[in-house]
Amino acid sequence: MKTTTKKYVQTEQMAQECKPIPCDIPEFCRNNYFTGKLLTERDLTAEQRYLTDKLRLHHVALHGWGVICGLKVRSHPHCPDRRAIVEPGLAVDSCGRFIRVLTEIEVELPKTTARPTDYKDRYGEEEREYQRSRGGYEAPSDGAEKQRDYGTPQQERDYGTPQGGSFYPPYEQSEQPGYGGYHHNPEPTVNLYFCLAYAESERELTPAPFDECACGESGQKANRICEISKVIVETDEPEGWDELPDRHHCEEDDCLKLLDALIDPCPLPAKLKCVPLAIVNDFVVGDALTEDKIDNSIRVTLRSTQYLEQIICCLAKKITTQNLTRIVDVSWDHQGEYNCRDFMGEFIGEDKGFQIVFEGPVTGITPRTFQAIAVRYVDPSGAGLMEVVPAIVRQSIDRTKARLQIDPRYAQRRLDHTRFDLYIKLRAGHILDDNGLAVDGDLLARPDADGKYSVPIHTGDGVPGGVFESWIKVSP
Repeated sequence: MKTTTKKYVQTEQMAQECKPIPCDIPEFCRNNYFTGKLLTERDLTAEQRYLTDKLRLHHVALHGWGVICGLKVRSHPHCPDRRAIVEPGLAVDSCGRFIRVLTEIEVELPKTTARPTDYKDRYGEEEREYQRSRGGYEAPSDGAEKQRDYGTPQQERDYGTPQGGSFYPPYEQSEQPGYGGYHHNPEPTVNLYFCLAYAESERELTPAPFDECACGESGQKANRICEISKVIVETDEPEGWDELPDRHHCEEDDCLKLLDALIDPCPLPAKLKCVPLAIVNDFVVGDALTEDKIDNSIRVTLRSTQYLEQIICCLAKKITTQNLTRIVDVSWDHQGEYNCRDFMGEFIGEDKGFQIVFEGPVTGITPRTFQAIAVRYVDPSGAGLMEVVPAIVRQSIDRTKARLQIDPRYAQRRLDHTRFDLYIKLRAGHILDDNGLAVDGDLLARPDADGKYSVPIHTGDGVPGGVFESWIKVSP
């Protein structure tokens, strides 16, 4: 069951409901002053409106809208079944207006509503007609209908027609006059939508004898208009709530495309005229509202430039501004296919092996950072046997080349005349250049000039480290 309770709580006195607060931003027209000009209320009001609308457009067009800081919805420490608390904070609504909350706001929660007791209300007229057609209702002497103990159609199908009593253990006897039926008495649940809206409060009422709208000489007008706020708690989803952006979804994977994108057309104004703060799903009216039930993550946030600067600095520290050393050449064909005779003649023996060439001198080449792993297919079932190949690793004098040489005795005994795959692996995150930076060693597939799949042998994605892994296939 769903209630339709709606509550408004404000930080200041109630705003004047009869005075609309415009959200639209018309064309900009400013006063033109000249000597002798008679200034009226219209001119001074237009002067304020001009500056205010410029600032609102600046907020919405260049920064966006949402919660800037604070305004977290919390459980009330003393009466959580009746109230919630909104913390102080700052926000900009979708109209570009600042909403500032200086003190905690106590918000009234929906009250318990009446529960259905009529069988007709619970099951509907169609269900009632079904009971009547089966003899489920009888007319007593007073003319009112009365339900027999036949149960609902589903219960009758599941259990058969009872011979007495009722199949309503989770139901209660109806107390409504004229009915002997039963009804379910569930706890009503609702969704609570917490929203913060801009409001205005008129202060310092002053006599306005010359204002036609002030009702004569005794009429009064406000000398000040204070910008305040009101917290709205609704049980029906506010219009525009379903269009809130998903904070956990990135619409574009290529960040450079975001810079090239044309912002066309201008975004439409948001339908939601208040700032979402939190949502509580399946709240049982009358129960205590605890912290674990309040979801503050749905809110739209508006980050300050100082906060964004901190994020940029954090990312900049993780991305080096220096050129990283890459792998530019290898002595074998990546994904190549060899027969055993060619493999033994080309890669096994003195001054032979698997050589990797770097852009510059590197340090950290060891048998643990540069390895070969063989997967031998000797089982008729086709299952491969994986083993680390015994080998030595040598580095050139200028430290720009590294060569892995497989033990010839192992190759003769375990690899010759055998079908196997050989994986050559370099742990680039443990190999440093002379600048103290890890080698940019990821071997990445890319489309070639014709748009076809290709794995060019020059590594790197601009991020230090990674694992260089290549393989060849050898047949007997």
